[in-house]
Amino acid sequence: VHPDLISFSNTHFYNNELTAYPQHNALLPIRHHYIEDGRFIDRKNEIEAKAVVQRIREVLKTSRSIGVVAFSEEQLSLIWNLLSANEQEELNNKLDSNEGFFKALENVQGDECDSLIISFGYGKNEEDKFIMRFGPMNSANGRKRLNVLLTRAINTIDFFCSVSSSDFKLTDNESIQ
Repeated sequence: VHPDLISFSNTHFYNNELTAYPQHNALLPIRHHYIEDGRFIDRKNEIEAKAVVQRIREVLKTSRSIGVVAFSEEQLSLIWNLLSANEQEELNNKLDSNEGFFKALENVQGDECDSLIISFGYGKNEEDKFIMRFGPMNSANGRKRLNVLLTRAINTIDFFCSVSSSDFKLTDNESIQ
């Protein structure tokens, strides 16, 4: 419902041929949540996951449908485990009634939701080093996964990450670039 939701894919995948017909909504559809103290330890980022869980709680109260995507299975499992039993049940009810999805990046395909919550999960380690190993994103088709992911939201995207653009090194990997 807002052109910003499709602009990345429109520019990088569709030669600016897509048109979004916006509804009149003053809210910014894409929100970036930088988790400054998040750390990627033992293949997950607990501080970031806690922030994601807080947003899930808010969205469950206000949105008809919800999508939660983590860039790794480990991060997704951590997010699930941080939810209360009642929140897990509520989310399961949405999943069962096709009003939501809860998936790792490599499993997202064809799902849509009103509110999409994304956990990048990767970040600096305990030695304050950012190692750019992003699982399926490092593959040749990693960039296509981004296109699929970023076109799942109807109304809003909340993107959580613990690194900034300046933390990324130049690379020849087109998907990472």
